[in-house]
Amino acid sequence: MRLVRDNLQRVFQLMLLQNMECGGSERALHAIVKSLQRVNFRPNVRRRFILVTDESFEGDKSYKITEVIAYSLQAGIAVDVIGIQDKFHKYLARQTGGLWFPIP
Repeated sequence: MRLVRDNLQRVFQLMLLQNMECGGSERALHAIVKSLQRVNFRPNVRRRFILVTDESFEGDKSYKITEVIAYSLQAGIAVDVIGIQDKFHKYLARQTGGLWFPIP
């Protein structure tokens, strides 16, 4: 039984690692856009995306914050941010109709 559990654990690790990049700064803006493109919301629901991060958007050069806001608004998705005391975290939430909360 232990062999099965160990093998399953190894399979999950491999599945996760092939889709992850470790190290460096977070690419939160990139993650928001890619996630919003992949999530299929049910019809007639309030669409919300919750971002939890403890880093600023400074290191993320993949998208401008204005592009992320425009994409979110076009898709009708509010972005809630649980983050640090960062003006861009608050700005993203406010501009998309989302909420901002300090990360505990």
